[in-house]
Amino acid sequence: MTDYLTPGQLTTGEFPEEDVPVAGGKVRVRGLSRGEVLRMQADKESGRIKDLGAWERRMISLAMVNPQLTEIQVADWQEASVAGALEELTRVISELSGLNDDADKSGVPAIRDEPASGV
Repeated sequence: MTDYLTPGQLTTGEFPEEDVPVAGGKVRVRGLSRGEVLRMQADKESGRIKDLGAWERRMISLAMVNPQLTEIQVADWQEASVAGALEELTRVISELSGLNDDADKSGVPAIRDEPASGV
């Protein structure tokens, strides 16, 4: 006999987490919820997220567990980092969120679905 989940078990808010090495240390990130990704996509379509940099800032700020960062703090990190420094971080967040290989099948956009403006 199969044990069915209760509504409370479906909304536990528990997401996979992983430590990611960055700049001589590490940070801890979690996967994004489907709701977070859908809101990001809606913000992109409405123009509130204007480019890939803004998408990356939102993604990282939502996913950071330790330390927790605002989008402004992530923007400062982007500006102070060499190109590609946040690639591994966004790759891990995408993987934890189920956005890499299955993005086309899920209806949720892949992280790198368009080039950043000015690049």
